Amino acid sequence: MIKKLFNKKLKSLVPLSAAIALTGGGIALWWVVQQNTPVEGLPVGSEILPQSTAMTLAFTTNETQWQQLQQFGNPDTKAALAENFAKLRDRYLTANGLDYNRDIKPWVGQEVTVAFLPPIAENNSPAIQSSNPNGLVDTPPVFILPIANPAKAQALMATPKTAAGQEWVERDYKGQKIREVHGKEEPAYAATVVNNRLVVVSPSAKAIEQVIDTFKGKPPLSRISEYNQSFKQLKTVAPFMRLYVNVPAAENMAISNPALPIPPQALSLLHNNQGMISTVNLGQEGMRMQGLSWVDANSKVRYRTDNKAQRMPSLLPAQTVMMTSGGSLKQFWQETSQKNEKNPAPRTLGYSTNAVQSGLENLTGMNVEKDFLPWMDGEFALGLITAPANLDPTPTAGIMLLMQVSDRPAAEQTLKKLDQVMRDRYQFQISQNDAGVVKWVSQFTALNATHGWLDGNVLYLAIGPGVSSLVAPAAGKTLAEADLFRKATATNLAANNGHFFLNVQPLANNTNLPFPILPTDNRALLNAIRAIGVTSAVQDGRTFRFDTQVLLQNSQTSEAVPAPSVSPSISPSPSP
Repeated sequence: MIKKLFNKKLKSLVPLSAAIALTGGGIALWWVVQQNTPVEGLPVGSEILPQSTAMTLAFTTNETQWQQLQQFGNPDTKAALAENFAKLRDRYLTANGLDYNRDIKPWVGQEVTVAFLPPIAENNSPAIQSSNPNGLVDTPPVFILPIANPAKAQALMATPKTAAGQEWVERDYKGQKIREVHGKEEPAYAATVVNNRLVVVSPSAKAIEQVIDTFKGKPPLSRISEYNQSFKQLKTVAPFMRLYVNVPAAENMAISNPALPIPPQALSLLHNNQGMISTVNLGQEGMRMQGLSWVDANSKVRYRTDNKAQRMPSLLPAQTVMMTSGGSLKQFWQETSQKNEKNPAPRTLGYSTNAVQSGLENLTGMNVEKDFLPWMDGEFALGLITAPANLDPTPTAGIMLLMQVSDRPAAEQTLKKLDQVMRDRYQFQISQNDAGVVKWVSQFTALNATHGWLDGNVLYLAIGPGVSSLVAPAAGKTLAEADLFRKATATNLAANNGHFFLNVQPLANNTNLPFPILPTDNRALLNAIRAIGVTSAVQDGRTFRFDTQVLLQNSQTSEAVPAPSVSPSISPSPSP
């Protein structure tokens, strides 16, 4: 009796168990599908790239935009661009028997992604990167190409293409087919098709396996909230390129990896950030980049969000060739010190608050945080100014510092102390006129400087010959009214935390500016750029928003750059 009752209950549980199993399987299937479903607004492949990815660049395949890019620059830069494209084409396509127009263009989608993943060892732990004889590491990229025309893609995949001396083999990895093309001495590349909609190609089979691991359930890039939200916030129509940088991972790779698109010197500017994204659009004047950077959620660094930088460009003269401005020098110093304490700046950055503090104390015996910062809580600007052309001997350049002080009496006390130091320690001649303008003149008049006050408690310090005559420029002669500055700092940010501006041509041509003479190759590149402007704003306590304009020379008379070979795609079999 008991046995019959038990068997009856057991049988009654079978449908329930089956229902639970089906439900659990359905949830698991739903999770996998959701994990690998393209997220609208994100670069292609975001849902299958691991969160450890150091950098991604997503390029348009629109030929019109590539033709528009070819209109910018000069003959030297166009030749360099053509040479780089030829190297990429030869390395990833021609060497493997492929042609972009014939083999890829007929089926590829509107955007392709190039990703750089940290290398993985055989035991799936981070690998120790092997170096070439020069001590550099070549971390191979991963190319992700969406399939827009399955029929044409399948036609190519049915007939694999290889170069002379190559052969392909197929293997299985976690239920996903990987096709590897082997050369005479080593593998040329590997590829797989993910979900019948993405072709993934890389010279590294291990990198392909990392992508498959993510496809099978490991956390993808698209699940990083800042990555997801930032790209959606900066959604633009038909961008030419979209960039993502995992700053800590990219810094580690860039030190020894010549293949990474951003050198360590550039990455150092992002030091202490966790990530950065940017979208690039082409316009009639050049490139516009919109971006966001953020610090780690667990970081103690937090930004003030007042965005009060407003008037400094209107107080600088039109002769300013380079400038940087901000909302509060005190705030900038404190945030930089906080970052340096948590994570010291790398050598490539070239400065730290500790170094500045020590340098000032050695020169003057004064302390930045005690003598200067208490009254430096207003907006500021530092500009490099070309001196007036009527000076003799040949004019050079000078520096102008502007600062809206928050405590003028305290500032005046500090300046009196500084005047005394310059007179007693360095034998400068110190004079003051009836308007309160103080002038320093060094022995043999090798250096002169002037400091005084403008309306609104704005302190100025002008260093260099004739620079003091450019203080408080008249209407129509300010930097804010200069056409080049206006174009370089055009932005839709309602309020901002400061600008960076560089008029490139004087630097490129070294017109008596205090910069070293650049090598010919560097000057050719700089001559293709008219100006660079960056406008930044604090979005919240962890996030910076910035707009960058790169104004380029526009010439359609030079030879056209050949059409880009954006990917080394091959013809793998579709995964089951």
